Amino acid sequence: MNARTAMGRVVDGEAGAGIGVVAALRAELGWLAAGPEWVAARGLTVRRSEMPDGRPPFVSTLSGVGKVRAARAASALVDLGVSALLVVGTAGALDPSQGIGELYLASEAVQWDLAVKEGRMVGADPALSDGWAEAAPAARRAVFLTADRPALGRMERRRRLGRARRGRVVAPGAAAIADMETAAVAAVAEASGVPWAALRVVSDRPPAAFELLRPAARRRCSFQANYAAVAGIPAESLRRLDLRHLAL
Repeated sequence: MNARTAMGRVVDGEAGAGIGVVAALRAELGWLAAGPEWVAARGLTVRRSEMPDGRPPFVSTLSGVGKVRAARAASALVDLGVSALLVVGTAGALDPSQGIGELYLASEAVQWDLAVKEGRMVGADPALSDGWAEAAPAARRAVFLTADRPALGRMERRRRLGRARRGRVVAPGAAAIADMETAAVAAVAEASGVPWAALRVVSDRPPAAFELLRPAARRRCSFQANYAAVAGIPAESLRRLDLRHLAL
């Protein structure tokens, strides 16, 4: 049976056989967003991207911004039958030493604005993350602090990182970044028994002390100045991702 009707709607799990990819915004899907072949599936729009050399295809979707939307998108992909969930997109740096364009692979993702501590941190799948690291060798590992409110302003970023370190969510010397979707996808993946991993690129950072009195330098640190140039970088690494040894 064909996975689509004449109306282009997915009617069975065939279109979901592959690796699911969630991004909040279209630019973050990068090359996966190219082309007209989008189909509606369980209230979301998805696209299947075939890969060469027998690698599993990617089944990608745009979630929209925030944890609730991300969880809905992840759940829809799980319902379609994906064998893993990947998250791509941008993130905010919490330390001025983190540079624009730097890549970070999630070691864990934490629902940072959730008051209940039990179960709010989920570890990324080690084998899946290690495989992705081979496709993105410049990426560092980091704890992803996920919240519906972005980390804005130098002091707010400093407070968020400081609280994470004091609460032992982020170990001394370990990196952390702020995002708005990853922990929600991770929670769905864990509940569904599906492995997950996430790769994000820094699109904005707090200005260093010497940049505070320089308006042009502060602007170069901003999301608005950098998003268009870096948003698709994590998705680009998926062209090189080969997970056949994991039998997903």
